[in-house]
Amino acid sequence: MIRRELITLSPLGPKLRDDGHPAADQIRGELEQSCQKMGKLLLPRTPEYISEYDGQGGMPLWIIISSTVYDITKFSFGTTKEKAQLTENPGGRPTSLPDDPDVYEDLLQRLYPFRCALFEGLKAPKKDKAALPPFSPAMLSWHDNPTAGMYIAVDGIIYNIANYVDRHPGGRDIMGQTLGREARNFHDYHAPDTMADYAELAVGRLVPDIALGELRDHQVAIHGWVFDLERLDTEADAWVLPVLAHLCGKDGSEAVRNKDATADALVHVYDRKKEAIVAHVAPGEVGEIPVGEVARHNDPQSFHGAWVMVDGYVFDVTTLMLHGRSIHGKELPYMWAGRELRDEALRKWLWDDFPQRVIGRVVPGEASREPTVEELLKNNTGTNETEQDRARDELRRRMWGIEKDDETCGGLIKFCGGRRRGCGRHRQGRHAASSVPRAGEEEGCGCWGRGCDGTCGEA
Repeated sequence: MIRRELITLSPLGPKLRDDGHPAADQIRGELEQSCQKMGKLLLPRTPEYISEYDGQGGMPLWIIISSTVYDITKFSFGTTKEKAQLTENPGGRPTSLPDDPDVYEDLLQRLYPFRCALFEGLKAPKKDKAALPPFSPAMLSWHDNPTAGMYIAVDGIIYNIANYVDRHPGGRDIMGQTLGREARNFHDYHAPDTMADYAELAVGRLVPDIALGELRDHQVAIHGWVFDLERLDTEADAWVLPVLAHLCGKDGSEAVRNKDATADALVHVYDRKKEAIVAHVAPGEVGEIPVGEVARHNDPQSFHGAWVMVDGYVFDVTTLMLHGRSIHGKELPYMWAGRELRDEALRKWLWDDFPQRVIGRVVPGEASREPTVEELLKNNTGTNETEQDRARDELRRRMWGIEKDDETCGGLIKFCGGRRRGCGRHRQGRHAASSVPRAGEEEGCGCWGRGCDGTCGEA
């Protein structure tokens, strides 16, 4: 217990006195020796809050540059002009900053130690948890890098922290340990309501993987997602319940193929009732990939990306090669792309930390021949509607990089073809698609060459 006489009041609130009192200095010294300094906590602050820090009446002098707030009370200005620029609008944004990029970058580097808060503009309205798109643990795991997105899960809510990771008091190293997974020890270091200040970063909700045999009698599985029919609107969806009663506790994916009331009800639930999703069907065994196909994926910066072979399995290591050192603290050299990984330390690293990146088992064989766009267009001339649909889908796969169709699609899902490097579904060799009528075929959604199942948070 710190004695009351060792505490003084400042414009920022109570603090340990720093006037040379021996007891206060002893406490400060013991804390510095016994506690690891994690960094500076930067909290989001509103414009109204920041404006009060104008350097008057004993208050510090804060300014806003971009999305960061700096306390320049004790900042050493390089020139008189620089001082005039930074102090012309105390508690707000300087109206003039250096035009020269090098000078501006040098200024930001010198200001870096003086960061004190994050600028919080108009907050986005809080999102209802049930309305957030669902993510399975495997889907979340692909979002551990700047290419696919930097996500973490806290208390079942998934947050995109790409713009915050470098501002975290613990630094990028600590954040890198939780990217793409659930932060199970989050509350060991943070207050229970910490994430309330970052609700606008929420992009999804985490649902568990379950086996089909674990479905309850009020649940139905549709294309890998488990829907709880008890969560449907008792009035608006009343017609659905009796129609799907015979599928409760079962997988209804095959029934989507039928042109009947059951199929209509399944499509209605799948397309319009994402809030009823409570789980994801646990993935089964991975498929077979010819060694020649692995060799084709030999450049992480190319369209095909980078795969490596480890103990007879194929890992998709595209983003690990691109961002391994900066995010995960280890480098996976490009030289291993498309080959058998023979570095024992790296092999162990993949198995220990990234087992979810296994996309198939290696088998002998050559890479499959890729049809040309001209061939696909030529094939899109059939008179049968089913043949035309199949040809169009094949053309989309070729042009948008979707490698594998879902045999259980049945027309419920259409290919996405968006524009954003997103959910990583293509890299898993899974069905890369977006449900109708989502904006999956618009530029606002998309996953560049990776396909989207409508849950990546970008649609």
